[in-house]
Amino acid sequence: MKNNKAKLSRSHQAIILMQQAKQLFESNNYNEAIQYYTRVIDLGTTLNNLAYTLYMRGCTYEAVGNIEEACIDWNEAQKLNIVHSLGVDFVEEALSKYQVN
Repeated sequence: MKNNKAKLSRSHQAIILMQQAKQLFESNNYNEAIQYYTRVIDLGTTLNNLAYTLYMRGCTYEAVGNIEEACIDWNEAQKLNIVHSLGVDFVEEALSKYQVN
């Protein structure tokens, strides 16, 4: 007899983890949010979700004062060349705060 519990797809798991990470971020639970964003990255997800997750983990690193890790994540997100549906380049905006001229 087949198991009636359907295993969640990786994509669905990633979305759930991203939602939990967002809630943690909004509650200022930054260290825990970083762990959840990292789980999404480790799980593997769509390019759009990966870009968003890297961007948000970067924002979370920024919130705890770890600018080096934030910039690493933002640079990785930027390499994915995902265009935001509103045409706003949030990654570029985030990176521009810390670029040295």
